Amino acid sequence: MAYVQATGGGDRARLSPDFTNLLHPDLPARLAHVRGALLLVPNEKMVIGQNEGRRALYMEFLRLCAERFLATGRDVLLLVHEGRGDRQLAAELNTQVSKPITLVDEPSPLVTKAVIAAAHATVSSRFHGLVSALSAAVPSLACGWTHKYGELMADYGCPEFNVDLADRAAWPHKLDHLVRAAQDDAVRASLQQAASAQQKLSEEMWAGIFSLVRQRHGAVA
Repeated sequence: MAYVQATGGGDRARLSPDFTNLLHPDLPARLAHVRGALLLVPNEKMVIGQNEGRRALYMEFLRLCAERFLATGRDVLLLVHEGRGDRQLAAELNTQVSKPITLVDEPSPLVTKAVIAAAHATVSSRFHGLVSALSAAVPSLACGWTHKYGELMADYGCPEFNVDLADRAAWPHKLDHLVRAAQDDAVRASLQQAASAQQKLSEEMWAGIFSLVRQRHGAVA
């Protein structure tokens, strides 16, 4: 926002959240079994263009998440959010865990979004996967490749649920914190409050856009 303003945009620039937080698709009946599951959402961007050490570190993180989730006794799912690369990471992870994890790979992004919203908790490296979870008040742990992940978690009032992949020593604590938080109604209530505030900001953004379009259209007419 500061950089945009520095270009001379001034008060014409507006900062708004990711507007996909306004989408709340229904979960298809055929996928009712995913409700209340723990989701792992890998992202190929975490390893593209990186050395083998970075890839190995990321796979170690995913493996720890998977084993911690499996230890809860809840259903655990691997969600392919998008693309062949994510699918390959999921398949690779399944060769490294103590118990194979069911893969959810839906062609419709709306169905994928509904699956995430029905989860008990998520660990996600996909930005829009996190938006889908947080906007549905689903406790989530973010492990991303750019600063926007931390900013998103801060927007939803839970910056402590952002993981630095390089800080291996913090992984177990962060995961335990997530598992406990997923059982806490107060955490979910706080997320719901933040989600409502973010949705209001998105609605205000669209109202402003529609108002501007009407103004310009009227001037042309």
